[in-house]
Amino acid sequence: MKMPVFWIIAGTTEGRELIDELRRSNAKVYVSVATDYGRELIEPYQNLHIQARRLDREEMIAFIREVQPDCVIDTTHPYARIVTDNICEACRETATDYIRLQREPGRLVSNNPSFNANILENMIYADNSEDAVRVLNDKTGNIFLSCGSKEIETFTGIKDYQERVFARVLPMQDVMEKCEKLGFKKSNISYMQGPFSKELNIAMLKASQARFLVTKDSGETGGFQEKIEAARELGITVILIRRPEQLEILKRSGKIDEKEDAQQHTFYNKEQILQKLARDYSLEQRPNQPWFPLFVSLQNKKIVVFGGGKIAARRIRTLLPFDANITVITPELVPELKQELAGNEKVTLLCRKYQEGDCNGADLVLAVTNETQVNRQIAEECTRYGIPVSVADRKELCTFYFPAVVRKGNMVIGLTASGEDHAKVKKTAEKLRLYMNERMEL
Repeated sequence: MKMPVFWIIAGTTEGRELIDELRRSNAKVYVSVATDYGRELIEPYQNLHIQARRLDREEMIAFIREVQPDCVIDTTHPYARIVTDNICEACRETATDYIRLQREPGRLVSNNPSFNANILENMIYADNSEDAVRVLNDKTGNIFLSCGSKEIETFTGIKDYQERVFARVLPMQDVMEKCEKLGFKKSNISYMQGPFSKELNIAMLKASQARFLVTKDSGETGGFQEKIEAARELGITVILIRRPEQLEILKRSGKIDEKEDAQQHTFYNKEQILQKLARDYSLEQRPNQPWFPLFVSLQNKKIVVFGGGKIAARRIRTLLPFDANITVITPELVPELKQELAGNEKVTLLCRKYQEGDCNGADLVLAVTNETQVNRQIAEECTRYGIPVSVADRKELCTFYFPAVVRKGNMVIGLTASGEDHAKVKKTAEKLRLYMNERMEL
């Protein structure tokens, strides 16, 4: 059977998750990202080929003709309209199937079914960056930009922008040089990788004394809700740049001779994409390979645990006998565990939410919060620093699995089903504990 070939234009969390899901498949995957930084976020594997450079329409056409993918999967940012336009044109020109993995809109915008009209009190919609500038030039007060650096030069059109405008942008050399060249004050620019918690957004909005927040609908994975909620809590007006409307060209996407509705080519999560790839292009997911057990000393190693619920409590208790230095970061910790940890010199408790940089210097990290997005942020930070991380609710983000531990004296047994069957692991561990307690001597 022919190996399916896919070309993914990436640059978003959703794109990276889809690429990772295809790791255990029979597909050859070509990936295009815009920058070297984007390439660093994608873990390589055998049938994955990554190129880090921006392609124009003609280069896309040439690349499609060279690698002949079964389909092109567009996972670019919702606001990358020109890129999406070029991808669609290239697919039409080469009669190649097109699939759009579109990030869902935020829950706090009017085109979402769960939209709450009450949020409009402090929200102004703008069609684009230029429109936002026109709105702001009729206002007074400081402005906080959280809408990326791609169009930041547009905001130099704001009166007294050197004094009034504060911005948060990616920590990339070309972005830094761009901001400096445009005349923004160094003290007014924060170079940070998001998404960010509501608490951090509040702190930055307060520090800039902002009366206005300019942002885009980056969806849940882009931290959109946390930004809006921070602004609402502070009474700050939000200037929301609308998502570009779905391109007319999408109505003729897919093969060049098809004229189906755009919704037949647009999907909102990777599970829908994988189902289509399996149905239409013979994608096969290989069974999960077992992970090799490796026993190491944790004595005096720095382990950071994010979360304070029952799962986090079980894992902290499992770690305590191994003499590690454990830092627990959580707004709330189950009361009984808090009592157990009181006075333990090997444990540090920080009663707050995760913040960017918390993982730096750790030997192991456990992401066990009850917020999927926060767990993902922690995993991404660990990936950047090369820190082993176990993510409770996302096995594909784990670089190690936290095992069920059966222990008696110096006899230690670690159990995992390679992230597949936790109930089976739990039952097996219980049987082993019973066997060791009844039949094994220390």
